[in-house]
Amino acid sequence: MYKRSDSWYSDFWYKNERYTESHGPVSKTVATEKDILFRAQVASGFYKKMKHDPPFYKAIDEHLKKSKAENQASTHKRYLICAGHLKNHYGKKRISSIESNEILIRKYINKRKEQIKEKQLKQG
Repeated sequence: MYKRSDSWYSDFWYKNERYTESHGPVSKTVATEKDILFRAQVASGFYKKMKHDPPFYKAIDEHLKKSKAENQASTHKRYLICAGHLKNHYGKKRISSIESNEILIRKYINKRKEQIKEKQLKQG
């Protein structure tokens, strides 16, 4: 495990494959806990190494194509609205950089809460 800038990383070899994972800008204690969990997931086979790490907008577009075929029109419409907000926030960021970054996710949640409050105040 090592630190680069503000972020901590796990970096190790298991069964002749290299595994790396960013834990984001967290404390060393939290990063150590995440490192232990990550190593356990790799050893147990729970963690599957991603073959592709697409940008968020491409992954969400792919999901929406499946959604249109698999869900009712009303559900798909709701997914389209949510996807628009998510794409505006995450854009071209890679999936792997989002899923392990709690700060980035919290920023999105707080931003959406503020947007919803503003909309409610305008309506009320």
